[in-house]
Amino acid sequence: MTLVTGDRILVSTDTSGRTAATAMPREDGTQPLVQTRQSGQDLYVYPEAAVAALAAGRVDHELFNVTALVRQGYDDAHTKKLPLIAVYDGSVNVARSAPPAPRGAARSPSTRPPCWSVPSTGTSPAASSPRPVTYASPPPSRSTSSPRR
Repeated sequence: MTLVTGDRILVSTDTSGRTAATAMPREDGTQPLVQTRQSGQDLYVYPEAAVAALAAGRVDHELFNVTALVRQGYDDAHTKKLPLIAVYDGSVNVARSAPPAPRGAARSPSTRPPCWSVPSTGTSPAASSPRPVTYASPPPSRSTSSPRR
């Protein structure tokens, strides 16, 4: 699956039901550094590129809950886009300073707050958007499917 940072993660489940994640090499051959955290049945994979935004509260931790993303059908086998909700704080005049959609993303029509779909092509709108912005997890409106094994 591709995370919002563009990092690709191989999610697997062993015969005992334990989930594991492996960071795949980037297109340039470099290996991304990731941290993982298990919480109950959920596995979170935090790429190094997202740690500062996570610590500052600008990005929702659920964007990195790889088991929930797979369960909701947001892995690369089921979709090429990941919906995001961007929330700008009051110090930003969005009409003047924000692009119509973060670079690399497509805005969904008539959503409040704004919602974008991020392609799983390695682009990261979080890295190119005006600040301050908060990215929330995808809406849980998709039907659930069994995790990819």
